Amino acid sequence: MTYTLTNLHEQLLAEILQVQRVICNEFDWLMEEGDEEGGYTLKRNIDEQRRETANLKYYLRVHGVQDEGYHDITRYYRRQDRQLQRLLSLQRDTKRQTAIITQRISILRKALANLSGAKFTTQARYEA
Repeated sequence: MTYTLTNLHEQLLAEILQVQRVICNEFDWLMEEGDEEGGYTLKRNIDEQRRETANLKYYLRVHGVQDEGYHDITRYYRRQDRQLQRLLSLQRDTKRQTAIITQRISILRKALANLSGAKFTTQARYEA
């Protein structure tokens, strides 16, 4: 099969669009509620971690140092809070990286459109 420059541009554009769809779908899956079966998502994990941390914080507020196991609960609360902070950081980083990748894909699409004379939008789906 003979490839013309236009054919190569069209194939490259199709590949870029496919990569963008995969990235956006994966990002949506990671950030959303997940499936009905209770599968893992980052959002669901963060929500569970927030509830656990809030319950532990309530326990520490209501009980005193003199209560048996108070220090164990304090250590556990600190570990859970650190885990929550790591998950929130991961969420922020994931959003930022997805926005950067989407922006770069849009730039590639625009460059290809300029080379091939095609017209399409370059609007990014996610913002940083």
